[in-house]
Amino acid sequence: MRTRWYLETQLYGAQGFLPGAEDFVERFRAARIGPTSAFVFDREEELADAIAALAQEGIEGEPFYVFELDDAEVAEYPALYFGIERVDGLIGPRGVDCLRFDRFDIAQDRDTRAIITTAQIRRLLEGMSVGLEWQSIAATDGRMLVHLRVANELPEAIFVPLAVGLGPASGESASSEAVGPTSAQAASADEPDAAAGEWMVRSDGRDVISHNCIQFLRRVGLALSTTVRIGERVHRWRPRLVASGAVLHALRSTNVRGLIAPPTPLLAESHPLASVRGVGL
Repeated sequence: MRTRWYLETQLYGAQGFLPGAEDFVERFRAARIGPTSAFVFDREEELADAIAALAQEGIEGEPFYVFELDDAEVAEYPALYFGIERVDGLIGPRGVDCLRFDRFDIAQDRDTRAIITTAQIRRLLEGMSVGLEWQSIAATDGRMLVHLRVANELPEAIFVPLAVGLGPASGESASSEAVGPTSAQAASADEPDAAAGEWMVRSDGRDVISHNCIQFLRRVGLALSTTVRIGERVHRWRPRLVASGAVLHALRSTNVRGLIAPPTPLLAESHPLASVRGVGL
């Protein structure tokens, strides 16, 4: 698994570049992601230089870890977020909107959180997972699709060593952002549409799964994470799917449309970075 470092910066003000921002961009242009205010580094020393340069100019920045797997590693990896594209208005009064589902093989309705997929995906998942519940649902073009419900829940909370954004998902105090460092990591991010009682949590890219949960995933293949631990406190967060690498690799190998890529790995408890020390600190 490859470790990279992602840096979000606040380069712009109301009148354009902040003082010192243009010099920063020029110095670290090789690491800049297109025309954005984000940068990605292959070495931690490069990240440290960038953080020091931001501090010198008085510019804000937030560093994150990014963990990347090649295809062969995905198949053997014990636990990854099973990210599915969420679609507004996927399910309506007449069933699944065929036009909205047309470019997917699996997708999640944003409002109801229902996961809709095809019979082909059902056959594949049934052969590799247990504890899945299926219900036929009609599409507006007459096709029969499948509503997937994952009954298994991880026995323990996901551990976030450092939460850079944390707040209840409803109410005035829910002010923290809850998006991943890249759109590809949306699988590990809450959105403000979460139900009451759920928390929005943004990690620094490190989400840690316990040994017991890894063993559980080996048996069931696919499960829901419904709780997150930060320090000694456990919060309920938006349920997210976690899969074994074997399950996710099988789907990716058949070019299933609707999976968020690249896959986001969770760290095992034994990983050297599964501690409270924050990136760039």
